[in-house]
Amino acid sequence: MPRLKVGYLLPTRDQSVLGEHDLRRLVVQARRAEKLGLDSVWAGDSPVTRPRADPLLLLAAVAQATERVTLGTAVLLPALRHPILRRVWSDEVEQRTYNQYCATARTLDLVGERWTLLLIRELLTGPKRFGDLQASLRGLGTGLLAARLKHLEREGLAQKIILPPPARTAAYALTEAGEELGPAILELARWGLKWAMGEPRATETFHPGWAVLGLRACFDPEAATGLRAVYEFRIDDEIFHARIDDGTIEALHGPAQHPDATVTTSTDAFLGLTGQGLTWAEAIETGAASTTGDTEALRRLGALFRMPPPHTRRPDQTSSC
Repeated sequence: MPRLKVGYLLPTRDQSVLGEHDLRRLVVQARRAEKLGLDSVWAGDSPVTRPRADPLLLLAAVAQATERVTLGTAVLLPALRHPILRRVWSDEVEQRTYNQYCATARTLDLVGERWTLLLIRELLTGPKRFGDLQASLRGLGTGLLAARLKHLEREGLAQKIILPPPARTAAYALTEAGEELGPAILELARWGLKWAMGEPRATETFHPGWAVLGLRACFDPEAATGLRAVYEFRIDDEIFHARIDDGTIEALHGPAQHPDATVTTSTDAFLGLTGQGLTWAEAIETGAASTTGDTEALRRLGALFRMPPPHTRRPDQTSSC
């Protein structure tokens, strides 16, 4: 029986998607593959993807840096691409469906795949570049992210746009149909705050920017009656703001032009506010948060955003509320 030979496909496609074009890093990976005993190293990318690591140039650099491995290119051989991308193509061909003529089932056909609702969550707070989405969704690989975005585009839930000056870069934004998923996602968030949150797990990540949607989910319209104010929140390096207008809220990423009140705190302290029962008043009193601005706006801040008390999902245990 002939010996099984194993090769390694250099991740040139990943670098293209991320906008990174570091030839040296790819050569280092080729050397590592040789040291691990692999038989071959492959370089390749879509011929229409630019800018990219040119396969022949990359293979020339790898040939100079290695001694034993066989070299090859997979530019015109899709079957030899990265296995994650092969899985993505398979998913696109064989899209899962419940095969039920039911509005709930049809909706889940569109948004029920893993990561899809979280992508919509990110886009509900405004257009995002590919790199922005990847930074916020740790654990979502470049190939799967590209596939999910393509799915949302194909189904009319998201679209590519060009950001206005000074950015002028490509980004993704929700369509009208995608935006109308907002209330459903907010209701899921409210349910999760009540029935699913609890203490953060050691393996979980937290991004302060997710609080933009959280502010909408926790907002109490009655407490904001007659109030017109703009609050700016600074959580470590993350800045976002909320505009309150007589019982309505608009929460967006980025600084406010003319905030009436500013709240500054750390990520750890903010986690205490969102999941551990700490109130704004307690955070300010203990120094975990600092504030500046209009006294009346700050006085009413604590009542504007109400976290529901946590409940247990098991009927044999007493609710903590």
